[in-house]
Amino acid sequence: MSRTGLENSILAGAGQDQPGADRPGADRPSCEVARLQQAARRAFAQGDIVQATQYLEFAGERCRTEEQLLSVRMQLADTYWHVRPADSAREYLSLKAPALAGKLTDHQALRVATGMLWHLQMDDAAEVIDHFPDQADPDGEPASPGAYYARLLISASFPGVRDRLRGGGCDGPAQASAAPGAPGAPDVQAAQALVTVLTGTADEGTVSRAEQLLEGDAEPSRDRLRAVWMAMLSVIYADRLEIAATWCDRLLARDGQEDRAWALLSTQGALIALRQGLLDVAADRARAALSYYASCHGWCVELGLTLATLVEAYTAMGEYDVAAGHLRHPVPSALFQTRAGLHYLFARGRHHLATGHLHAALGDFMACGERMTRWGIDSPALVPWRVGAAEAWLGLDETARATRLAEEQMTQLGSGLPHPGLHRASLPRASGVTLRCLAAATEAGRRPAILRRALPLLQQCGDRYERARVLSDLSQAYRTLGARTEARSAARRAWRLAKSCHAEALCQELAALCRELWPMYSTEVYPGEVYPAEAGPAGTRADERRSPLLPEGELAKLSTRERRVALLAAEGYSNREISSKLLVTVSTVEQHLTRIYRKMNIKSRYELLTGF
Repeated sequence: MSRTGLENSILAGAGQDQPGADRPGADRPSCEVARLQQAARRAFAQGDIVQATQYLEFAGERCRTEEQLLSVRMQLADTYWHVRPADSAREYLSLKAPALAGKLTDHQALRVATGMLWHLQMDDAAEVIDHFPDQADPDGEPASPGAYYARLLISASFPGVRDRLRGGGCDGPAQASAAPGAPGAPDVQAAQALVTVLTGTADEGTVSRAEQLLEGDAEPSRDRLRAVWMAMLSVIYADRLEIAATWCDRLLARDGQEDRAWALLSTQGALIALRQGLLDVAADRARAALSYYASCHGWCVELGLTLATLVEAYTAMGEYDVAAGHLRHPVPSALFQTRAGLHYLFARGRHHLATGHLHAALGDFMACGERMTRWGIDSPALVPWRVGAAEAWLGLDETARATRLAEEQMTQLGSGLPHPGLHRASLPRASGVTLRCLAAATEAGRRPAILRRALPLLQQCGDRYERARVLSDLSQAYRTLGARTEARSAARRAWRLAKSCHAEALCQELAALCRELWPMYSTEVYPGEVYPAEAGPAGTRADERRSPLLPEGELAKLSTRERRVALLAAEGYSNREISSKLLVTVSTVEQHLTRIYRKMNIKSRYELLTGF
């Protein structure tokens, strides 16, 4: 639309938004600016953010007073945040001086500080935050809402900034989460939930409240995007990956517009997929988000999380050169003052570990742990730095140090309740990976029992890749103990899971192990993916051929459909995943499993998962 057409369409058609605007004596330019701002709000609410920016840019040219101009620039900075991050960063920075001069309201100054934090302008954001009233006056009255929310946000996502604020780091996460007078806005509720999860004080009610923030609006408006981001992270860090995946997919499917909302959700979708062991999906989503940020020509905090997820996914897939290429990108030092920087350090440590650079890996893991401990967010569900450091120590033949770290993390996961009478939120994924690490540092005879404890935990959270690693270790443990039958079974199950995750490096290790344990074994005979629609060389379905997982006598007891369900369940697929693959309801899968247990004389899914 041309400038003249834009002016005519807005100024002629928006009179109803400003009652009395055309009365004699009305300040016509001021009314026109107000109409343009209102039209921008409507366009923004309808998802037409580009049109909203056009309205605001035109409105800025017609402002007559400083107050009016600051209002337009504030709205424009918030709108740019969604489609033009680099322009948004410049606009927020230009509003710092008016904020410090008291020319913005507390709410506007808070938006400026928040915007600068997201764009890693840490020193400038700290100055604006310090300009708010203190958290509490000498009489103990509640802090200003702006100061309270800003400090919650810092504790959850930018903890390194606390040292730059007045009073230094005294306002840690625990104090912030307990601060009085909290407003009930979604942003504040989401920040409270995220701080509570990260500090390890979350109970099941905390996780439920985070889910409710996602359920409150199936199609959240873009002004609730940051609340959705923090609520989703709370669910992810609480190891509720299936719930997080459902909501993330639903929100991504809302529309196809590739703006910052889409990039943020793609980044979260990549993190969820990584923690579910869907490595190729994680890489695809992170790569798509990365291409969006690359087009924006500027750094922001979520770009750090995107890059970390991409590096960790490629490392797990065995594509070390690709991961190394992404690690060569220069990273701003401000990133390491953020929660996203912890993900980056951990991902870089995983890459060093996988490529044999043990001392470099240990340095990254310990740097990650030092920050998490100092910042008061030492939760293994954020990143299990102790597991990474323990694996590095094992590689350096320092078993005692590795054992101490693994036991320390197990103690942390099993520590007391957060508050009397509340049920602590469990962390099955973090517990499963810690048990695998503890087993590696334990004498061979005790390893199988510890690894079998890890399997149902990783099944519960749906992490296929970590299940494959546990089964691989279990096979090695059985082989060491001379239990070759059990070793073969665990190795085959691990190979199939690793193949479904696209973890090619792990697949190669497991294929070699299978051939050693059973020279007749061949991935050509027993292909890795057991999918109902897969056809074999003789025209039979893959799940109807003799499976290397289940003894032939056991399979004879089952019907064709029961056999398919049993095979998928033995692979570690959840009931929901099996229902999707077989195109039946979850209830039907449950009925099949009941009959399978009866026919095979077992009592639970755990026996099916570990008995073959």
